[in-house]
Amino acid sequence: MVRGVYLEKREPEDNIHRFYEIDVDKDLFGVWCVARRWGRIGTRGRRLVESFDQVREAESEAGRALRAKSKRGYRAVETVS
Repeated sequence: MVRGVYLEKREPEDNIHRFYEIDVDKDLFGVWCVARRWGRIGTRGRRLVESFDQVREAESEAGRALRAKSKRGYRAVETVS
């Protein structure tokens, strides 16, 4: 299960300092959600939450997003508990 994965992309020569965070969890109503947060390191960033009926759908979407970010040069920094 994807739990609080935090990625960063740093390219100082091009002034790129970005983060991307993704988490899969249930909301208060028992609906599976994929929460994403992204932006420039040091800022609050933007946030998007998508709802899914099944945990496998949420996990699939989170995995797809993580693979896409990895291809763009983002690297895992830490896992948020």
